[in-house]
Amino acid sequence: MGLPKVERKSETVELPGGSSVDVRGLSRGEALELRELADAEGIGALEARMIAYATDTPAAEAAEWHRSAPSAVVDALVSAIARASGLDGELGKGTDGS
Repeated sequence: MGLPKVERKSETVELPGGSSVDVRGLSRGEALELRELADAEGIGALEARMIAYATDTPAAEAAEWHRSAPSAVVDALVSAIARASGLDGELGKGTDGS
C-alpha cells in the first residue's frame, strides 16, 4: 500500500492594481526549505523564493520582481501563497519556532 496522491491547491490571485497571477500551494519540502532560507538569508529571500516556487517562475526573475514590485502587491501575493499552502502565519517563523 503506497501513500496517496495529494493534489496541491491552486488558484488565481487578483492583485492590487488589477493584475492577476496563478499560484499553487507549496509542498512540505518547499516550505521547510523556505524556513531554512529565512534563517540564513532573511524574510526577503524567503518571499522571493516562495513566489518563484508557487508561480513556477525562475528564481532570478522572481527575486527581481520581488525587489521592484510595490509592497502591497508583494504582500497580497505572499499571503495568497501561504493560504493556498495551508501555512498562514507559519512561514515567517524560524526553524526554532520564533
